[in-house]
Amino acid sequence: MFAGALVCAPALLQAHRWPNSPLHSTAPEQLLARALDQYCPQNGEHRPRQLPDGRDENGRLDGRAYEGAETFTARIRPLTPEYLATAFGAAQQRYARWGVTSIHLMNNDKSLEVTLAGLAAAKPLQKWTVYSWGAWQTPAERIPDAWAVIDAAAKQASGKVRVEGPKWMLDGTPIEQNSLQRKAYGTRPGWQGRSNFTDAQLHEILKLALERPSQLALHVVGDAETDRMLKMMEELAPASAWRAKRVRIEHGDGIQPDTTAKVAEFGFVVIQNPTHLSVPIVGESLATEHMLLKSFMAAGIPLDDADRSPWLRAIGEYLRRCLAHQENTVVTCSALKESYRRAILADAPSAKLVYLKGSRELLRERISSRSGHFMKPEMLDSQLTALEEPADALVVDIAQTPDEIVAKIRQSFGI
Repeated sequence: MFAGALVCAPALLQAHRWPNSPLHSTAPEQLLARALDQYCPQNGEHRPRQLPDGRDENGRLDGRAYEGAETFTARIRPLTPEYLATAFGAAQQRYARWGVTSIHLMNNDKSLEVTLAGLAAAKPLQKWTVYSWGAWQTPAERIPDAWAVIDAAAKQASGKVRVEGPKWMLDGTPIEQNSLQRKAYGTRPGWQGRSNFTDAQLHEILKLALERPSQLALHVVGDAETDRMLKMMEELAPASAWRAKRVRIEHGDGIQPDTTAKVAEFGFVVIQNPTHLSVPIVGESLATEHMLLKSFMAAGIPLDDADRSPWLRAIGEYLRRCLAHQENTVVTCSALKESYRRAILADAPSAKLVYLKGSRELLRERISSRSGHFMKPEMLDSQLTALEEPADALVVDIAQTPDEIVAKIRQSFGI
């Protein structure tokens, strides 16, 4: 049965978010992924059990997960130093085989003391950076306590382990419609998401971050929340001060073309979470606008292989699930290099590859005739330079009509 196809189209980087797909993760610790998969809605239907904070204003369960599924991990398995030592030990052995030399650990749902004890027992092979968390319920007068926790625990860290942070979740994500947006969510008129902290609380977080040596980590997703953060940073210190801090931004989806230059000036380290890329975003208008990589490309900033890696993994995981369920699907993406195609098809070897081939002149003509698309005509040459034509794909000339192209593919694959 034909259950998956990857369409390779140079100069057309189309990053899709797929509906009806639960969260999957290849991380060493899969407790969070399993919890999210269990408690998030699938196929438009709510599961029997829901997250306790997934309720609407009337107290009814609505099936949304507010970045809070990690609270279930301790119920699934107690996070003791002994258990963590086993989990960390297995993870670092696996990463060592892959050539990984440093590991960053988000220390959610467990104390620093327990985590550091587990790492000490595991005898770290690589350099580990443990990011402490600051709770989003923390009142302004207690925010300094988050750094006090780091000071106390850092003395316990071994030679290959350092403690950074705190990490603060400034807003949620579009998944549960709680990232703070400039525009209202498509399915909730008048609702633009929310900030987890007041201006006074955010001011205290940023002010203390300037005074402390550790690296600040901020979970900031919405474009309006990104605007608020940048404005307050500008008020507190010059860009050079923030550049020296190397502030870590997760997930940065709301960095839009009009804020990209400011983000670069401030020297942020932007980290994308690939698990967010495989979860459907609610609201079609946001699904088409709320993508960090599209913003970078729209600003004329070329992507490197590290930027593309989460999308490649997400596409491969999507194809794997479709094949496992014998579901027909078509995915279009640029997949310019052989290494990209290998990464996508690693878990879906029976998927069919189609290479939509066209001349430089035709590609430029079609790109130039589009309006409002993030792919700019001036980026075509770099795409074609990077292109490694596939040797094992069905080649189809895009000079044909769409109907002729579809007929060619169906005939070739017998579908």
